[in-house]
Amino acid sequence: MRLTIRGPKTLRDAVELRAHVERRSSFALGRFADELIDVAVVLEDLNGPRDGGDKRCLVQLHGPVVRDVVAEGTDVAWGPAIDRALSLAGRSVARALDRARREFARRRGGAGFTGEVA
Repeated sequence: MRLTIRGPKTLRDAVELRAHVERRSSFALGRFADELIDVAVVLEDLNGPRDGGDKRCLVQLHGPVVRDVVAEGTDVAWGPAIDRALSLAGRSVARALDRARREFARRRGGAGFTGEVA
């Protein structure tokens, strides 16, 4: 899983913010690392230089099974916006993988893996 962080120049240089994104993405998406190729995190200050209350974190995910998943979090501070977007992205990937597994089982004509050992 390749993580890319984009944002205004002032944010890209912020070591603490970058570490927060890396830590939270590892927590929210780490269990799906084999299923994801690219994870792009885009940080935007919606009010620009006025430094208002809207910070947006956009997470774009791509993988062989998970084609394109986009999640967004907006808040007055960077931390909660990042946390919200990555948490939503993790849930979205879990749902997409679950749908793919059900579809695969349906096509094979079986109930799929139930977790029981015969």
